[in-house]
Amino acid sequence: MKHLIKTALIASILAIIFLVILIQDDQEVLIESAESKAPSNGPVYNQIKWFSSKDKDVWMMNQSHYGLNAPKKEWERLAIVIDKTTSPKTAKYFQLGSGKLEWQEGLAKQSYRVSCYMCHSNGPRVIRPNYASSLRKVSLWDKAKITYWNLRIKFYGRVIPHPDHKREDANLEVPFRWRSSFENQVLNVKSCTSCHKDFGFLARGTLKRQHILTIKFMLREGHMPPFGFSISESDKKLINQFIGGL
Repeated sequence: MKHLIKTALIASILAIIFLVILIQDDQEVLIESAESKAPSNGPVYNQIKWFSSKDKDVWMMNQSHYGLNAPKKEWERLAIVIDKTTSPKTAKYFQLGSGKLEWQEGLAKQSYRVSCYMCHSNGPRVIRPNYASSLRKVSLWDKAKITYWNLRIKFYGRVIPHPDHKREDANLEVPFRWRSSFENQVLNVKSCTSCHKDFGFLARGTLKRQHILTIKFMLREGHMPPFGFSISESDKKLINQFIGGL
């Protein structure tokens, strides 16, 4: 019994040390995305880095649609800044010029390539590597780091777009959020709105028609509904009608 207690204690200490190192490690992670595809239907590569301070978290990403060896100027640089001083937290989204994953205030924004809100109804998305990738293997260390980052994202709770996005949208060719009434029709299905709502317990943001690509992916890959939840047959029919534009 003493041996077991000693072994458990040593394991716990090692786990704490590992977690401290993990949290303090500021190196980026490079993955092949399990979710995104290039226009050619080829792989998309994401280089991700997280910065944290008392008032905000910054998630930065370099993204390549042209392979791992694409020139750095062809990698898109993006950022999501989480304001932790508000309740609910707010997120501000940036399309930036190519460059290193280094954050500073006042970085020059560029026009959005796509509408951020199409994929980001509730702040940063869960990081999903293609662990079966033959071109970009994910180390055990990076797997642990991604697990920790995803937990951090999950524990943000409800995250709403920063008010600046609403003020800016009227003048943008590609807006942060698409504006038409059709694109903003709400997915009002009971199996989904238990969590995908704007207020209340477990609120994760209302899903709208402009989120259809994300909805289809999450259902197809089995990421939704989450463990412990299910979708009734009648709700499956309603979701398929919604996806079909009805």
